[in-house]
Amino acid sequence: MRRNELLNQEVINTNEKKERGIMNRLNKMLAKGYMKINNAVRDVVDEERGASDLVVLVGLIVITLAVIIIFRGQLTNIINAVGAKVMGWINAN
Repeated sequence: MRRNELLNQEVINTNEKKERGIMNRLNKMLAKGYMKINNAVRDVVDEERGASDLVVLVGLIVITLAVIIIFRGQLTNIINAVGAKVMGWINAN
């Protein structure tokens, strides 16, 4: 009976070592992930120029879309007129 208990204890110890090894690897992976995310957030916060450029770009896109939506009919007429002139010029030459 003592031998079986020792074998069982050995299996338990081996499993605990494996679990500790897995937990250590997981902890290292989590720490690396945390550091990467932390560094990325710090870079975005510290990099004011990049953030302000992004805000300007988004603002220009929004303004452009607003102009297109508001003046949709007029822009369509202008594009059709330019297209007709180009086609007339192509057919003439």
